[in-house]
Amino acid sequence: ILGNLGIVAEALERDGEAIEAYRGYLEGGAKELKASEREQFKSDLNRLELNSAEVTVEVVPDGAWIIDERAVEEGKPVVNRYGPSSGSTALRLRAGRHRLHAELDGHSSPTWEFEALPGGNGAHSFDLRPPQAPPPPVAHPEPITDEREDARPAPSGNTGRVLGYSALGLGAVGTGLGTYFLIQGYQRRSEGEAAYSRCMVMNQTTCPASDAKQQEETSSRIRSGISFGVAGAMFATGVLLLVYSGSSDDASEASLTPWVGPREIGITGTF
Repeated sequence: ILGNLGIVAEALERDGEAIEAYRGYLEGGAKELKASEREQFKSDLNRLELNSAEVTVEVVPDGAWIIDERAVEEGKPVVNRYGPSSGSTALRLRAGRHRLHAELDGHSSPTWEFEALPGGNGAHSFDLRPPQAPPPPVAHPEPITDEREDARPAPSGNTGRVLGYSALGLGAVGTGLGTYFLIQGYQRRSEGEAAYSRCMVMNQTTCPASDAKQQEETSSRIRSGISFGVAGAMFATGVLLLVYSGSSDDASEASLTPWVGPREIGITGTF
Protein backbone atom coordinates (compact mmCIF):
# COMPACT_ATOMS: atom_id res chain seq x y z
CA ILE A 1 0.00 0.00 0.00
CA LEU A 2 2.79 2.45 0.89
CA GLY A 3 4.56 1.71 -2.39
CA ASN A 4 1.41 2.47 -4.38
CA LEU A 5 0.76 5.65 -2.36
CA GLY A 6 4.29 6.82 -3.08
CA ILE A 7 3.91 6.24 -6.81
CA VAL A 8 0.63 8.19 -6.92
CA ALA A 9 2.01 11.04 -4.77
CA GLU A 10 5.06 11.34 -7.04
CA ALA A 11 2.82 11.51 -10.12
CA LEU A 12 0.86 14.35 -8.47
CA GLU A 13 4.14 16.12 -7.56
CA ARG A 14 3.40 15.82 -3.84
CA ASP A 15 7.04 14.92 -3.35
CA GLY A 16 7.03 15.21 0.44
CA GLU A 17 4.29 12.60 0.77
CA ALA A 18 5.96 10.39 -1.83
CA ILE A 19 9.27 10.46 0.06
CA GLU A 20 7.57 9.48 3.33
CA ALA A 21 5.69 6.63 1.62
CA TYR A 22 8.85 5.29 -0.07
CA ARG A 23 10.76 5.37 3.22
CA GLY A 24 7.95 3.55 5.00
CA TYR A 25 7.81 0.97 2.22
CA LEU A 26 11.53 0.25 2.41
CA GLU A 27 11.63 0.16 6.23
CA GLY A 28 8.45 -1.92 6.56
CA GLY A 29 9.34 -4.38 3.81
CA ALA A 30 12.84 -5.05 5.23
CA LYS A 31 14.25 -8.35 3.97
CA GLU A 32 10.96 -9.49 2.46
CA LEU A 33 11.46 -7.19 -0.56
CA LYS A 34 13.17 -8.46 -3.65
CA ALA A 35 16.60 -7.00 -4.33
CA SER A 36 15.53 -5.50 -7.65
CA GLU A 37 12.41 -3.99 -6.13
CA ARG A 38 14.37 -2.53 -3.22
CA GLU A 39 16.92 -0.99 -5.57
CA GLN A 40 14.16 0.53 -7.71
CA PHE A 41 12.46 2.22 -4.77
CA LYS A 42 15.78 3.40 -3.33
CA SER A 43 16.57 4.98 -6.67
CA ASP A 44 13.19 6.70 -6.79
CA LEU A 45 13.62 7.94 -3.24
CA ASN A 46 17.09 9.38 -3.90
CA ARG A 47 15.90 11.04 -7.10
CA LEU A 48 13.01 12.79 -5.29
CA GLU A 49 15.21 13.93 -2.42
CA LEU A 50 17.84 15.37 -4.78
CA ASN A 51 15.35 17.01 -7.18
CA SER A 52 13.23 18.81 -4.57
CA ALA A 53 13.51 21.76 -2.20
CA GLU A 54 12.42 22.11 1.41
CA VAL A 55 10.16 25.11 2.04
CA THR A 56 8.69 26.15 5.40
CA VAL A 57 5.45 28.15 5.22
CA GLU A 58 3.83 29.81 8.23
CA VAL A 59 0.26 31.14 8.04
CA VAL A 60 -1.48 33.27 10.66
CA PRO A 61 -4.11 32.40 11.83
CA ASP A 62 -4.33 28.61 11.74
CA GLY A 63 -6.77 26.73 9.55
CA ALA A 64 -5.70 28.18 6.18
CA TRP A 65 -4.98 26.27 2.97
CA ILE A 66 -1.68 26.69 1.12
CA ILE A 67 -1.95 26.58 -2.69
CA ASP A 68 1.16 25.80 -4.73
CA GLU A 69 1.39 26.26 -8.53
CA ARG A 70 4.45 25.03 -10.43
CA ALA A 71 4.90 26.37 -13.93
CA VAL A 72 5.66 23.79 -16.62
CA GLU A 73 7.00 24.30 -20.11
CA GLU A 74 3.92 22.87 -21.81
CA GLY A 75 0.34 22.63 -20.60
CA LYS A 76 -1.33 23.89 -17.45
CA PRO A 77 0.58 24.48 -14.22
CA VAL A 78 0.67 21.72 -11.61
CA VAL A 79 -1.49 22.76 -8.63
CA ASN A 80 -1.43 21.23 -5.13
CA ARG A 81 -3.28 22.23 -1.98
CA TYR A 82 -1.91 21.65 1.53
CA GLY A 83 -3.77 22.17 4.78
CA PRO A 84 -5.50 23.15 6.87
CA SER A 85 -2.40 24.72 8.34
CA SER A 86 -1.39 24.80 11.99
CA GLY A 87 1.68 26.87 12.78
CA SER A 88 4.55 26.16 10.40
CA THR A 89 4.06 23.73 7.50
CA ALA A 90 7.06 21.96 5.95
CA LEU A 91 6.66 21.33 2.20
CA ARG A 92 8.82 19.37 -0.20
CA LEU A 93 8.44 21.04 -3.61
CA ARG A 94 9.80 19.84 -6.93
CA ALA A 95 12.47 22.01 -8.49
CA GLY A 96 11.10 24.75 -10.72
CA ARG A 97 9.23 28.04 -10.71
CA HIS A 98 6.52 28.17 -8.01
CA ARG A 99 3.74 30.53 -7.00
CA LEU A 100 2.40 30.14 -3.42
CA HIS A 101 -0.48 31.84 -1.64
CA ALA A 102 -2.77 31.09 1.32
CA GLU A 103 -6.57 31.13 1.55
CA LEU A 104 -8.86 31.34 4.59
CA ASP A 105 -12.64 31.95 4.72
CA GLY A 106 -12.73 33.36 1.21
CA HIS A 107 -9.74 35.68 1.77
CA SER A 108 -6.52 35.22 -0.20
CA SER A 109 -3.02 36.39 0.62
CA PRO A 110 -0.56 38.02 -1.79
CA THR A 111 1.31 35.55 -4.02
CA TRP A 112 4.89 34.56 -3.27
CA GLU A 113 6.88 33.67 -6.40
CA PHE A 114 10.22 31.91 -6.10
CA GLU A 115 12.54 29.46 -7.81
CA ALA A 116 12.86 26.12 -6.01
CA LEU A 117 16.40 24.82 -6.54
CA PRO A 118 17.29 21.12 -6.20
CA GLY A 119 18.36 20.46 -2.62
CA GLY A 120 17.62 24.04 -1.64
CA ASN A 121 15.40 25.43 1.08
CA GLY A 122 13.34 28.53 1.81
CA ALA A 123 10.77 30.03 4.15
CA HIS A 124 7.88 32.45 3.90
CA SER A 125 4.99 33.65 6.08
CA PHE A 126 1.46 34.79 5.23
CA ASP A 127 -0.73 36.98 7.45
CA LEU A 128 -4.46 36.60 6.82
CA ARG A 129 -5.63 38.46 9.90
CA PRO A 130 -8.12 41.23 9.04
CA PRO A 131 -6.79 44.75 9.53
CA GLN A 132 -7.81 46.32 12.79
CA ALA A 133 -10.21 49.20 12.39
CA PRO A 134 -9.40 52.40 14.28
CA PRO A 135 -11.47 52.89 17.44
CA PRO A 136 -14.57 55.04 16.95
CA PRO A 137 -14.39 58.61 18.19
CA VAL A 138 -15.55 59.09 21.75
CA ALA A 139 -18.73 61.11 21.91
CA HIS A 140 -18.98 63.86 24.52
CA PRO A 141 -22.69 64.57 25.04
CA GLU A 142 -23.62 67.98 26.28
CA PRO A 143 -25.07 68.07 29.81
CA ILE A 144 -28.82 68.51 30.05
CA THR A 145 -29.67 71.70 31.87
CA ASP A 146 -32.71 72.42 33.99
CA GLU A 147 -34.11 74.75 31.31
CA ARG A 148 -34.31 71.94 28.82
CA GLU A 149 -36.06 69.71 31.33
CA ASP A 150 -38.54 72.47 32.17
CA ALA A 151 -39.28 73.00 28.49
CA ARG A 152 -40.01 69.32 27.94
CA PRO A 153 -43.75 68.89 27.20
CA ALA A 154 -45.76 66.87 29.69
CA PRO A 155 -47.15 63.61 28.40
CA SER A 156 -50.76 63.69 27.25
CA GLY A 157 -53.45 61.75 29.08
CA ASN A 158 -55.46 60.96 25.96
CA THR A 159 -53.87 57.55 25.59
CA GLY A 160 -54.67 56.63 29.19
CA ARG A 161 -58.30 57.67 28.80
CA VAL A 162 -58.67 55.70 25.57
CA LEU A 163 -57.21 52.61 27.22
CA GLY A 164 -59.40 53.16 30.26
CA TYR A 165 -62.62 53.29 28.24
CA SER A 166 -61.46 50.28 26.23
CA ALA A 167 -60.91 48.32 29.46
CA LEU A 168 -64.40 49.31 30.69
CA GLY A 169 -65.85 48.14 27.38
CA LEU A 170 -64.09 44.78 27.74
CA GLY A 171 -65.41 44.56 31.28
CA ALA A 172 -68.95 45.05 29.99
CA VAL A 173 -68.40 42.32 27.40
CA GLY A 174 -67.08 39.99 30.10
CA THR A 175 -70.12 40.72 32.29
CA GLY A 176 -72.43 39.89 29.40
CA LEU A 177 -70.65 36.63 28.72
CA GLY A 178 -70.69 35.70 32.39
CA THR A 179 -74.44 36.34 32.58
CA TYR A 180 -75.03 34.30 29.43
CA PHE A 181 -73.06 31.31 30.73
CA LEU A 182 -74.79 31.58 34.12
CA ILE A 183 -78.24 31.47 32.53
CA GLN A 184 -77.10 28.60 30.34
CA GLY A 185 -75.99 26.72 33.43
CA TYR A 186 -79.41 27.11 35.08
CA GLN A 187 -81.06 25.86 31.90
CA ARG A 188 -78.81 22.78 31.78
CA ARG A 189 -79.61 22.13 35.42
CA SER A 190 -83.36 22.21 34.71
CA GLU A 191 -82.93 19.95 31.71
CA GLY A 192 -80.84 17.53 33.78
CA GLU A 193 -83.48 17.35 36.53
CA ALA A 194 -86.18 16.68 33.93
CA ALA A 195 -84.06 13.93 32.34
CA TYR A 196 -83.46 12.39 35.76
CA SER A 197 -87.18 12.37 36.51
CA ARG A 198 -87.89 10.54 33.24
CA CYS A 199 -85.24 7.97 34.07
CA MET A 200 -86.83 7.35 37.50
CA VAL A 201 -90.25 6.90 35.93
CA MET A 202 -88.78 4.31 33.55
CA ASN A 203 -86.98 2.58 36.47
CA GLN A 204 -83.53 3.01 34.90
CA THR A 205 -80.54 2.39 37.15
CA THR A 206 -78.40 4.93 35.25
CA CYS A 207 -79.34 8.11 33.43
CA PRO A 208 -76.73 9.14 30.81
CA ALA A 209 -78.82 12.10 29.65
CA SER A 210 -78.93 13.55 33.16
CA ASP A 211 -75.18 13.04 33.62
CA ALA A 212 -74.46 14.83 30.33
CA LYS A 213 -76.61 17.81 31.32
CA GLN A 214 -74.85 17.95 34.69
CA GLN A 215 -71.46 18.11 32.97
CA GLU A 216 -72.71 20.89 30.67
CA GLU A 217 -74.00 22.79 33.71
CA THR A 218 -70.60 22.54 35.42
CA SER A 219 -68.83 23.73 32.27
CA SER A 220 -71.18 26.69 31.92
CA ARG A 221 -70.67 27.70 35.56
CA ILE A 222 -66.88 27.58 35.14
CA ARG A 223 -67.05 29.75 32.03
CA SER A 224 -69.34 32.14 33.86
CA GLY A 225 -66.91 32.45 36.76
CA ILE A 226 -63.97 33.10 34.44
CA SER A 227 -65.92 35.71 32.48
CA PHE A 228 -66.99 37.56 35.65
CA GLY A 229 -63.40 37.46 36.95
CA VAL A 230 -62.01 38.92 33.73
CA ALA A 231 -64.78 41.54 33.68
CA GLY A 232 -63.92 42.60 37.24
CA ALA A 233 -60.25 42.96 36.35
CA MET A 234 -61.12 45.01 33.26
CA PHE A 235 -63.41 47.30 35.27
CA ALA A 236 -60.70 47.88 37.88
CA THR A 237 -58.08 48.54 35.20
CA GLY A 238 -60.35 50.93 33.34
CA VAL A 239 -61.12 52.96 36.46
CA LEU A 240 -57.44 53.17 37.37
CA LEU A 241 -56.48 54.32 33.87
CA LEU A 242 -59.18 56.98 33.83
CA VAL A 243 -58.17 58.29 37.23
CA TYR A 244 -54.42 58.41 36.57
CA SER A 245 -54.79 59.82 33.06
CA GLY A 246 -56.06 63.13 34.49
CA SER A 247 -53.88 66.00 35.62
CA SER A 248 -50.61 65.28 37.39
CA ASP A 249 -51.83 66.93 40.60
CA ASP A 250 -54.93 64.75 40.74
CA ALA A 251 -52.97 61.62 39.87
CA SER A 252 -50.52 62.17 42.70
CA GLU A 253 -53.36 62.39 45.23
CA ALA A 254 -55.36 59.41 43.94
CA SER A 255 -55.30 56.13 45.83
CA LEU A 256 -57.28 53.08 44.67
CA THR A 257 -57.25 49.46 45.83
CA PRO A 258 -59.32 46.83 43.92
CA TRP A 259 -60.65 43.84 45.85
CA VAL A 260 -62.40 40.61 44.84
CA GLY A 261 -64.55 38.39 47.02
CA PRO A 262 -66.23 35.02 46.47
CA ARG A 263 -69.34 36.61 44.91
CA GLU A 264 -68.45 40.29 44.75
CA ILE A 265 -65.91 42.73 43.45
CA GLY A 266 -65.18 46.40 44.12
CA ILE A 267 -62.71 49.27 44.52
CA THR A 268 -61.87 51.33 47.59
CA GLY A 269 -59.86 54.53 47.70
CA THR A 270 -59.93 58.26 47.17
CA PHE A 271 -59.76 60.16 43.89
